[in-house]
Amino acid sequence: MDCFEDFLELVHPEDRQPFRQAVYDSLSSGQPLESEFRAVRKDGSLRHLYARAMPVRDAAGEFARHAGICQDITERKQAEEALRESEDRYRSLVISCKEAVLLTALDGRIFAANEAACRMFGRSEQELIQGGRDSFVDSSDPRLPLIQAERARTGRVSGEVTFVRKDGTKFPCELSSAVFTNRHGELRASLFVRDITGRKRTQEALRASEERFRNLAEMLPEIVFETDEKGSLVYGNQRAFELAGRTLEELRNGVSPLELVVEKDRERARENIARLLRGEPLHSNEYTFTRPDGATFPGMTRTSPIWRDGRIAGLRGMVIDLTERKRAEEELRRMELLAATGRMAAEIAHEINNPLAGIKNAFTLVKDNISLDHPHYAYVAIVEREIDRVASIVRRMYELHGKKETVAQECEVRRALQDVIALASLGARARGVSIALEAPPEPLHAWVAEESLKEVFFNIIENAVEASPEGAAVRVTLAMAGGNVRISVADSGPGIPPDVAPRIFEPFFTTKNGSTMRGMGLGLPISQRIIKRMGGNIEFETASVRGSIFHIKFPQRASP
Repeated sequence: MDCFEDFLELVHPEDRQPFRQAVYDSLSSGQPLESEFRAVRKDGSLRHLYARAMPVRDAAGEFARHAGICQDITERKQAEEALRESEDRYRSLVISCKEAVLLTALDGRIFAANEAACRMFGRSEQELIQGGRDSFVDSSDPRLPLIQAERARTGRVSGEVTFVRKDGTKFPCELSSAVFTNRHGELRASLFVRDITGRKRTQEALRASEERFRNLAEMLPEIVFETDEKGSLVYGNQRAFELAGRTLEELRNGVSPLELVVEKDRERARENIARLLRGEPLHSNEYTFTRPDGATFPGMTRTSPIWRDGRIAGLRGMVIDLTERKRAEEELRRMELLAATGRMAAEIAHEINNPLAGIKNAFTLVKDNISLDHPHYAYVAIVEREIDRVASIVRRMYELHGKKETVAQECEVRRALQDVIALASLGARARGVSIALEAPPEPLHAWVAEESLKEVFFNIIENAVEASPEGAAVRVTLAMAGGNVRISVADSGPGIPPDVAPRIFEPFFTTKNGSTMRGMGLGLPISQRIIKRMGGNIEFETASVRGSIFHIKFPQRASP
């Protein structure tokens, strides 16, 4: 710049005179210059600048110019403005909120309360501030220490507590509180209180249902997230941190959703994000997500745009971890394929066996009539050997054909049972039957051929499901009994008739009617064979009034 006046041309007209005065005052007093002002760029956009300089003397010893720095603080100003807007929105929400809202310290001091809180507790805001938390909370409520401990442990809590009005009357309330750090680095807690006196009776009736819902919600592997209008993540729930392996600080710095997706899915994800930001409908998509340590997991996204002031301001959605579902689907497909292969092989073998017996008998007659000195007698042994080989193949087809015997290894029996129950539950639900597992909380390990053991579990549990009427439950129990692992599977069916019970382990014996490949009478015989190879046994007890119970027993350190 040729002169100070040229520089002033870059300063916003509203800030020009204050900035000029600040410069003259600094030169006059010899004090450092500190000033914030707006500068107008060539394209007309504004930038917020912070100037800090020291006056410099000329040859005559007079302060004639400045030497210093000029810093762009536009982003800080924007953040301050956003914070003010956020505080204004929060203040407006608190004032208009019908529930009591209080700002507190962790030790119970009260800093502010809205009008709803004053009405609820029958006290003025000044009385609430002076009296603190103890003036309106029933200290004798046994749930209070638990709620305080939970908030101290996790930083947030919700529950029911008894509060006290100024006239001494007690009333039940639903409380929600969360700890946060204010701009000064001080820990504060927000307190939301709702009087539930009018709906207490209804809540009691719905308590059991709500408890089931909460437990289910805790088990759902769902990530909840939000992005800005550029598609950068600005919010993620705790589940997001657990599954994606990102910290809150990383999230605040603007992590792109594309960073959470493996490279082969990124272009498709980029296109889908762009479509959503344009307002195009897009309900769900599956991607493979990645963690910082390189681990991946499959997930399904359900996303919709966030509309503000008639325009899309970002995206909101959830990610469902599909790891268990994919694994279960693959396991189910594999087991169904193996089962179908085995059943088909057994049926083919059954069809081949009769003509094979005729061929063998006919060949025996031919063999007996060929003399040893016949020129083609050498072919007799070849034909006989091949007939025996075909017969051997047919016999093996009756076994678990198409599935190699797995090698014995350390197996977590409870987990194996859970895997099979997850698979069997798919068909059970279609029949209106549930499957319940009772097992010790600690893992139970055994040295067995795990895949063969799962086949046994699947056969026994599937039979129990098929035997149970709609609305019934199949009960599966896992326990140790004298060094043996014991699994009991109980159904609610009609029981096994006395004339059928002695034959249930016979190959090809079945009471299931129909022409399908199911019910060939191989499941129980094969299961018994597998367990006996492990050094165990399958037993059962039955009664027409209470169904049947199958007991699978094998040594904890079974033979391979």
